[in-house]
Amino acid sequence: MAVGASAAAAFLISFSLSAAGVVAQHHVVFHVNVADEARWQEALTNVENVQKAFGADHVDIEVVAHGAGIGLVESKNAALRDRITTIERTGPVFAACGNTLRKKNLAESDLTAGVKIVDSGVAELIRRQEAGWTYIKLGD
Repeated sequence: MAVGASAAAAFLISFSLSAAGVVAQHHVVFHVNVADEARWQEALTNVENVQKAFGADHVDIEVVAHGAGIGLVESKNAALRDRITTIERTGPVFAACGNTLRKKNLAESDLTAGVKIVDSGVAELIRRQEAGWTYIKLGD
């Protein structure tokens, strides 16, 4: 009987939260590893669309760039740099693969301000997926 009462209480709490408009927190990681500016712009549009769909306060977003996709977070492209900076202000995190940076002889100063460096882009994707984040891949 205690189990039944607990289940009923959980249902009522769940129903009350739904009726009050409380939205579940979402977690999304975008994987970018292609060298194609049009695809990078598409990824940024997807980030903005996810925020519109769930509300910026109800979704955690990380964009992980590695390999051929590292150009997404390089500061040399003004249009991308400005768009990423604007998006970062609304919450999403952009991450650059440290392995790729070393391989391409890039420094933190070559990246758009605010981009974090992770030890390994692939390892970061694995960590996020193991933590239950939804995985979205840009590329082939």
